[in-house]
This record gives sequence, structure tokens and C-alpha cells, in this order.
Amino acid sequence: LGNTSGTEATVIEQCLSILDQCPDYAQIGRVRTLTDAVLVWTVRFLVSRIDATREHDKSLGYLFERKECELPKEVKLQEDYHRFMLGQGLGSEMEVAGIAGGRCDVRFTFGGETLVTEVKRELADASVSNLVEQYGAQAAEYQTTGARVGVLMALDLVQVKTAGLPHLSEL
Repeated sequence: LGNTSGTEATVIEQCLSILDQCPDYAQIGRVRTLTDAVLVWTVRFLVSRIDATREHDKSLGYLFERKECELPKEVKLQEDYHRFMLGQGLGSEMEVAGIAGGRCDVRFTFGGETLVTEVKRELADASVSNLVEQYGAQAAEYQTTGARVGVLMALDLVQVKTAGLPHLSEL
């Protein structure tokens, strides 16, 4: 964590504190190793996308589309996240079939353990409580045969923004 900001480190430490309460994370070393890597690089991904501009990287245009008829699909975030995570050396795959009777968005593997990131887009209410209520069960299903740790990520396309971007600690 030596190359992260104080805010990033705080967010990561808060997540780790919550994860410590998860038996699979606390008791299985490979799960902890995989989860820690995914967590750190997911936070770095969020920071890099929050700080990005359209001019900075043309492939990030999906982050700035706000016309009703041109709102990006979740696959744009999924592909961007997958490319970023591959660049960090994490073993990941996209659209993996045969997971909990379906197909997961992004799967990470390490030492026989897996961790799935479920990617959604949200048009109405991107609050954490709503995202968990709407999509949490689906995200949890992907962990039914492995460690009970996963990631739920949403592309926030809610049109009403009164206070600008939320702080990293609120995501």
C-alpha cells in the first residue's frame, strides 16, 4: 500500500476490517491473498477512473455518456475493468459460463480459489443499499461452491447529480 493515497489506504483498510469477519477470508490463506489483490487493484481502478478525463483516454468515453439514447451498457465497464486487472497481473477471465448455473462477468483465480466480480449498470438508485438489495443475491450466488467473498460493481448512470462525484470513501 506504499504507493496509495491516505484515502485509498483508508478505504482498503476499512474493507479489510469487514472481510476479517468473513470465515473464508479469515481462515483460508489463498482466499485472503486473492481477495487482497483484487481489493487493492479494484480500488486503484476506481481511483484511475474517477480521475480520468475523456481526453486522457478515449476508451473511457463510456464514463462520460449521459444522453438517454446513448447510455453505455454494463459490458463497457466490465471490459474496462477486466483489461485493467489483467494489466496488474491478476489471472482473470470474462463471461465465464457454468458458474452457479449461469455466466459470471469477471472471475479471478489463484491457487484453486476463485473470486467473482458481478458488474451491473444502474439507472435509478446507485446507493450501496439499493445495489445490494437489487443485485446482492445474484452476486452471492457465484460464490456458492467456493469462498464466500465477491465484488459487486455498478456503472452509475443516475442522471440527477446535485453534489458532483461522491468521495472515494462513499463508493
